[in-house]
Amino acid sequence: PAVLAPVVTAPTKLACVAHHHTGDASFQLSVRPPPAGIYASATADLRSTSSEVTLDAFKWDGKARSSAGSLRAAASEGKVAVRGDKLVVSLTAGNAPRVVAIAFSSGNQLGAAFVPITGITTIPVESEPGASVQVWIAGRWFGPVKTKGRIAKVPIEVPSGITHGVARSTGKAGYVTDAVTDLKIPALRRLAAVLTRSTIRVEESAVIAIAIAGADGRPAPTSIKVTARAKGGKVGTAQALGRGLWSLPYTAPRAPGSDQVTIQVDGDPRAGTADLDVEIAAGNVAELTLDVPPGPYEPGATISGTVRAVDASGNPVRDAVLTATIGGSPLTVTPGDPMTFSGKIPEKLPAGELIVEIGGAGVRAQKTVKAGGVARTASVSATVDGRHAIADLVILDRFGNVAPEGSFEITVEGGTLTGITRSGRKYRASVAASSGSAPAHLFVRARGAVLAERAIEFEPPPHAFVLGVFASGGWTDNLGVLAGPRGSAGLVVRRQVGPIELALVAGVDAMRFKDTTQLTIDGTTRSANQSIVGLGFQALLRARLRLTRRIGIAVAGGIVPMRARVTFDGGTSLMESYDEGVLGVRGQLHVDLRLGPGRVFIGGTYGKARLADGVVVGQIDGGGAVAGYEWWFADFGW
Repeated sequence: PAVLAPVVTAPTKLACVAHHHTGDASFQLSVRPPPAGIYASATADLRSTSSEVTLDAFKWDGKARSSAGSLRAAASEGKVAVRGDKLVVSLTAGNAPRVVAIAFSSGNQLGAAFVPITGITTIPVESEPGASVQVWIAGRWFGPVKTKGRIAKVPIEVPSGITHGVARSTGKAGYVTDAVTDLKIPALRRLAAVLTRSTIRVEESAVIAIAIAGADGRPAPTSIKVTARAKGGKVGTAQALGRGLWSLPYTAPRAPGSDQVTIQVDGDPRAGTADLDVEIAAGNVAELTLDVPPGPYEPGATISGTVRAVDASGNPVRDAVLTATIGGSPLTVTPGDPMTFSGKIPEKLPAGELIVEIGGAGVRAQKTVKAGGVARTASVSATVDGRHAIADLVILDRFGNVAPEGSFEITVEGGTLTGITRSGRKYRASVAASSGSAPAHLFVRARGAVLAERAIEFEPPPHAFVLGVFASGGWTDNLGVLAGPRGSAGLVVRRQVGPIELALVAGVDAMRFKDTTQLTIDGTTRSANQSIVGLGFQALLRARLRLTRRIGIAVAGGIVPMRARVTFDGGTSLMESYDEGVLGVRGQLHVDLRLGPGRVFIGGTYGKARLADGVVVGQIDGGGAVAGYEWWFADFGW
């Protein structure tokens, strides 16, 4: 007899009875827990009238059961549905006894289950008219049934693996005739195969689980030879993992598409054939090719493009899971070859340009597109450097985004636009003065309207004479003998000669000195007051070298003729006041800083001028400090 024992988790004894037509025999089976693995069992006795069978799948580590986890399964007949830890097999119609072989897997663990189905049918037995007929099958008598004519139709139940029975006919005279009868059980498929992975990609390897039942209704012995062939991929040698269970290594072909693995038992054609259909997906994405029009796009407008995903062998990956964004906002990706994506341009743009990024599985592709609306507002600031100027322009659309180039126009009157670049949220324009022109006007226009304008005042041309005025003040000290304030004001005319700026400085110069000195006359010491007030004219020639756009250094030298009013009061008899003319020379060194329409300067001076004709004699000039401001207001001669 073939016995399929139930799954147990502890050693036990199974009491059995074997029925023979000559008598019954009792026996016992020692049942032990199975080795660690994955199993499925059915507790119900199934008959050919059943429509489905449900098996409980579980993992067994040798001590305890646990959930089977993610399952994949196939059966030798019908279809298998996985519902959690249960395998629900829908059975095909038919009266024949059979064993349904089920191959299943959970991750890398393989299992096989075998469900015996008892066949229910009616067998016709030929005998003499009026005879009584019985049929002995697998330890049970079925009948007796009286013949109708010469045929008796006996209802029988046939367990799986049973192919013959004994037909007993008892005639009217009491004679008994036994005959071995072939039940003519049809050959039904007894093997099932399932791929342990739901998805397999080109050139990847996987394992096929194979379950095979023997013709006797028991799991097939490990000694049988299982053969397999694949149309496109490669199969290895099937390895027996235990009675009824084999593993078969499989390697997918290099190209995606459909493949078929055919499995059969060598020397047993009645076991049937398992044709396993395998869908081969392209490999993991190795390269993405992104195609999207560069724009410019209006904020809030629709953007769409394509991306082609291929694996390392160049096969298109149509089902790749990719995500796409534009400026961080998501786009919708539709699978295919090529894949398409679409979405909306954000209304608020980070910097007028957006990055379209698409990727997945560690592979990414990017492309920059231009985006921005029509220019609506603008502001301009300018910095002049001689005959050139740099204008910074902030040009925005109605959403506050930087307007793209092409949506506005920049024109210059009295100058030339030599270049425009973009930096962050600003445009930077380079403007050169026109020949023979110092003032210029910059305009920003969009759709015929002036959005912003800016007056630019360049330095005059190099050959022009520039007229200005100056005022300065300082302190002069000739080693402590005479110290006092000085001041000057006047006109300055300058002209550029190569890298040097030459200037003529002319104007009035004034000084004042007052102190008290001690006199000793006839042994008597008294205080005497002396004062000097000078007013003159200075004429200096100056050379200046520009160090930076705003800073320069200058040296000047010239003459300072002056009329000095000297007053000396040493008492009634020593009081004297007189005028004296003095011709002095002076040099000056200073640094200057451009400020507003002119320059502020600070430096030092050194001069010599001597009183020689009166009571007070000596130098009235010396070293000193000076600071002042020059204001340039007119130019001519060009």
